[in-house]
Formats: sequence, structure tokens, C-alpha cells
Amino acid sequence: MGLTLLAAALVAATLFLDGSSVRSGYPFLDAGPVPAPDVVYMPSYVTLDVQPSFMTVSKDHRGNVDVEVASRLRSGDELRIWQSNRFDASVTKAVGSYVEGTRVIGTHMTWISGRTQDGRANLLYARIGSTLVVIVGALSHEELLRVADSLRQTSSSALVL
Repeated sequence: MGLTLLAAALVAATLFLDGSSVRSGYPFLDAGPVPAPDVVYMPSYVTLDVQPSFMTVSKDHRGNVDVEVASRLRSGDELRIWQSNRFDASVTKAVGSYVEGTRVIGTHMTWISGRTQDGRANLLYARIGSTLVVIVGALSHEELLRVADSLRQTSSSALVL
């Protein structure tokens, strides 16, 4: 009798809750993947050759965040820092075709170097936790590594005004 009453109370309570309350009380009912943490990385170092930049931040309903910071170099070329916490993020999505190079040891982590397919820009990329970070520009790998080593963790909501 007591077990039947408990089961009936559980069913009644579930019927009167909204969707988010049900998922918080019964996590097994949430069929979607767990969203990646909202972590992005902003550089604290920029080369003297950089002119003012622009930034785009996008976030979808699942919590996936894409951030792109683009700056103009005095030479007219571009320095871009692209990052995404999507599970299917790739370097190809960020820069198109590229030629992978060697591993480069940074202060906090190991980066993989490369060049764009047209040979006009060098790139570094690494997955930091769940975030893929790609730095590409017409700078030497050493200068790109300085930018990479200066990355500081923040959240995308801190970037949006």
C-alpha cells in the first residue's frame, strides 16, 4: 500500500512540473548531450604590427560557442584567433585546407603548427579542454606562439556587452 502511494505521488509530481524542473530532478530524462563548458581564450599579448580588430561571438541554444577575433597587420594581412567548443570543431572549418607541420612546445601546452594551403599564413592550433583554438596569420611561428602563450581563460558572456 505504501509503495503504491509513493509511486502515485511520484507520477503526480512529475505531471505538475515543467520541462526544466523535470530534467533537473531526473537527469536521465535529458536525452541531449551535455553542453561543453562556456570557456574562451583571449590574448593578453599582441604584436606591435596589429591595428584595431573586430570580434564576433555566437552561441547556439545548446551552449556551443564560436568566437573569432580578427586584426589587421600593417602589411595588410590578417591575424585571426578562432575558437569553438563544438564537439565537431576542426581546423579545416576555421581556415580551410592547410598543411600540418610539427609540434611546438608553448609555455602551458603543446601546439601543432602548420601553413594555409596557399602558403600565405602560418597557423598554430590546439584543443584546450573542450575548446579548439586556431591562431592564423602572416607572422612567424615564434610570434604566433607568443600570442598563444598569452591566452587567458574567460567566458563568452563576459565578452558580450
